[in-house]
Amino acid sequence: MNQDSLFELPAHTHPAKRIYPKDRTARRETARVLILVKARPEPSTSYGDTVCVAGIRVDQEEYRWVRLYPIPFRSLEHYKQFKKYTFVNVPIIPAQGDFRSESYKPDRDNLEVEPGGPLTSPKQRMKYVEPMISDLSMCDILEIARSSDKDKLYPSLAVIRPREILGLEIHPFPGWNEKQRRAIENSARQGDLMDLLNDEPERIKLEEPRFAVHMKYLCQRETCSGHRQPFLDWELEAFTRRHTELPDADTVREIQNRWGNVLAAEKKPVLYVGNQHKATLAYSVLGVQRTK
Repeated sequence: MNQDSLFELPAHTHPAKRIYPKDRTARRETARVLILVKARPEPSTSYGDTVCVAGIRVDQEEYRWVRLYPIPFRSLEHYKQFKKYTFVNVPIIPAQGDFRSESYKPDRDNLEVEPGGPLTSPKQRMKYVEPMISDLSMCDILEIARSSDKDKLYPSLAVIRPREILGLEIHPFPGWNEKQRRAIENSARQGDLMDLLNDEPERIKLEEPRFAVHMKYLCQRETCSGHRQPFLDWELEAFTRRHTELPDADTVREIQNRWGNVLAAEKKPVLYVGNQHKATLAYSVLGVQRTK
């Protein structure tokens, strides 16, 4: 099977349709990607801070997920700082150090943001998102991931249609660990020196999130007992920072009101979920899209 075709598990194994083999070549190609995921910035030993960016590759006959890493988004030139639901064209090669089939290394220097801005309406967005809604429930994905059968592949990124949203759980952020704090401090020192040498404005040091937010929901499996996953959308982080003048209780209330509208049952939301490279069972909710 060639690397551009979809990999379908045999029907007797599992009816998964959007699971791909890992491309092990070093072939460089330019992908047109509709960005669906921009997670909040996280400390990075190599890059100071970086962002999980992912979207749908739409320049091929079959849509597929693409994870673009690393993208130190806050360090990109202003004209390259794209919004969600924007089309970008970017040269990519398969990420050889990441076994996840959706992971690619982008050429950030040659990333181009298409004019026209982001898709603004659910109808426009769902034209691309609807074909990507997973045939697997979240319980299915975790079951395959836990399986000792290595021939059962599973997606590291997926669009999940929940059966019921149980709500957001919001607590004060417990703080970064020592390794993360060192990464941010080292990045700040290096940035100060480079900014001074290049006569550039000082970069804003990344701050810890104010809250740890988890989404609780039931997936489509009838026996699902519930999922509780970190909610890491950058929009949530930006919204929180716009309310720094409010006490915690009032800010929590604002968050619940803002996302309660999107997550309402009548809006029929879908969730963008993804796992971690070093913790394949640790899936997070990376974004939400209302379909109605």
